[in-house]
Amino acid sequence: MTRFTLTACIMLATSANVWADQPSTQQLIEQVRKNGHYSCIECHGAKGTPPITDKYAKQSPILAGQKYQYLVQQLQHFKDGSRYTKEMGKQLIDYSDAEIKRIADYFSNQVIDKKLTDPTIDTLKHTLAQDQQWVIKGNVLFHQGDSERGIVACVSCHIDTPNTGQKLNHAGHDAVKLVPNIAGQHARYVRMTLNAYQKAQRTTDNNQQKAMQHATKALSADDIKNLAAYIQSIQ
Repeated sequence: MTRFTLTACIMLATSANVWADQPSTQQLIEQVRKNGHYSCIECHGAKGTPPITDKYAKQSPILAGQKYQYLVQQLQHFKDGSRYTKEMGKQLIDYSDAEIKRIADYFSNQVIDKKLTDPTIDTLKHTLAQDQQWVIKGNVLFHQGDSERGIVACVSCHIDTPNTGQKLNHAGHDAVKLVPNIAGQHARYVRMTLNAYQKAQRTTDNNQQKAMQHATKALSADDIKNLAAYIQSIQ
């Protein structure tokens, strides 16, 4: 099957006069599977806010409101193979840098649906009272860490303010721009990510002195559960 890039889609659409103007990024994201790629929306949703579900082995992360520079970096890493997952393998190999930046810009300017921060939608079965206790404990660990166990406060790198999707993401200090927004992220995805860092199965922090691999070493299963509950709850 012939694999077309977004650029090719634009050229074809223009030559066929399918759209009077250049198609929107959203239109391109939605149609690319016809030309050999999986579309972004199949896993991440049209607005970058996929449902939290245990239907699949892995949870798709929320991309809405994520920092533009972080998205560009991670998409480029998927493209060059320095970051690999089965789901994303070779999905971006035909995309130009300009196309990757266009996709990153699109998702960075979407806004997280506040309904996704509802703790009752988590796939980890529990009561609302349990979740409230997890959030309280996670809040403390997120902001204060635990010096006795060598756990640093997450807030030292991750600011716990909600993602707005505004273009303010395009400005700021380089180091800050590459630290992802995590406020409101799915609890299931947070648990999966922290577990993966802890087991050195995810190494996207190798170019940052393995910050996350070190930060997760001392976390217990309960710590991870509590942090995930708190992070998802941030509105």
